[in-house]
Amino acid sequence: MQKIFIALTLIVLSIPATALAAFGYQYPGYVTMTLNSAETELTIFWSSGAYSYDQNRGCLTDPNGAPFFRLSLDGNIIRQESLSGKLRNGQGFPAICTYTFVLSYGGNNKISAGTYQADFGLTIYSGYQSNASKTSSVAACTPLRGKRPIYLSNNGVYTDYFYTLSYSDSQLSTNFGYGYMGTPFSMPYPEPEGTVSFSRYFKGAPQLEHFYSTNTSEAGFLIANGYIAEGIEGNVYSRPRIGTAALHRYATYNPANGDLYHYYTIHANDAQTQGMQYEGVVGYVCPAN
Repeated sequence: MQKIFIALTLIVLSIPATALAAFGYQYPGYVTMTLNSAETELTIFWSSGAYSYDQNRGCLTDPNGAPFFRLSLDGNIIRQESLSGKLRNGQGFPAICTYTFVLSYGGNNKISAGTYQADFGLTIYSGYQSNASKTSSVAACTPLRGKRPIYLSNNGVYTDYFYTLSYSDSQLSTNFGYGYMGTPFSMPYPEPEGTVSFSRYFKGAPQLEHFYSTNTSEAGFLIANGYIAEGIEGNVYSRPRIGTAALHRYATYNPANGDLYHYYTIHANDAQTQGMQYEGVVGYVCPAN
């Protein structure tokens, strides 16, 4: 079961009802964020705490300060708007002013994994405010979201590590001197928002190595230096998400014979990396299991 982490902040000041013209103040506003069971929709609901004295005007005419809504994913704003004229009446009268927003990419597409924060604000009268915010985190790499294992084999003579989504290709490599090493990590699948391609390249002697990259500018350099593009081995997240692990890249170069090889792992400084040069994080992937 995925973990949902929630933080709620409310700042409310009492306001004389006679000073609010058509609007009154009843109780502190609040925000709810609800993820549907298919993880395809995130519904955000705000009760502003303001209500209308005038049944005809309702919430369609705002009080002195225009209400606003801002939605962020991992600290990056993905939606921001004024709610002037967009607030709606809740049940009964006097009716509490509310706003509902549904985040969806359409169809069966999962919403992006990460930490969402919804912020709302409303200046009701002379600087008195009703502000509310809430955060909710959606985990990546859950069974519901799916993932595909990466298979690894190694050729000690060629000093080459071969990573592939194809189990049959991995087993076929054993006919050419490679030894099967298992499934060190997995790729999120289907490829969600916020991921980039993990592309495979190959170069012959003296390197005789498979190389993997998420960097398009790096790809141009590789091809210019004799590497051949062999396709895409899934997608990796470009930023960390709850439930993911950093994919580290290491390299070894032998100036005596020009041999070069790289190794990718979610376990920094594991036994295979001894004596290798660290080249950083190339993306974020799912654990093997």
